[in-house]
Amino acid sequence: MDQGQKRPLGVSVLSILGIVVGCWYLFLVMFALTFTSSMVMITAFSGVPPEYGPAYAIMQNLGLVLLAGAGAAALTIGAFGLWSLQRWAYWLAMAGAGLSLITHVVPAFQGILNGISLIGAGLAAVILVYLFLPNVRRAFFPASGDMTVRPA
Repeated sequence: MDQGQKRPLGVSVLSILGIVVGCWYLFLVMFALTFTSSMVMITAFSGVPPEYGPAYAIMQNLGLVLLAGAGAAALTIGAFGLWSLQRWAYWLAMAGAGLSLITHVVPAFQGILNGISLIGAGLAAVILVYLFLPNVRRAFFPASGDMTVRPA
């Protein structure tokens, strides 16, 4: 970050919350993967799929869980770069918020709708909209506000 460049307050808040929320999502993804792998082992040894509904749902949506992990990692790493107004962090935070939005919306199309998913999708959408605001873009791309990445 240049000395004359000011970080918008929202970017500071987004950076701090991005670290907290991203780490929480990474924990949940690791828990889901651990839980899924234990259910796969039970199925492998017993030959019968688990009757426990959430375990079976996680096994069916393993790709979505991995996508959520990628989004959480992108959001967490991007949040560190947002603090110092790095251009790469802008794109990484956009990718993390986009993946988070996808992973919260897809289950709704499968008939799985809950308040947590609605809140998560809403927050991801707010992050995307906020990052598109002109004053935020100018903070990351000060030269005429364009979105191209140039060597520093």
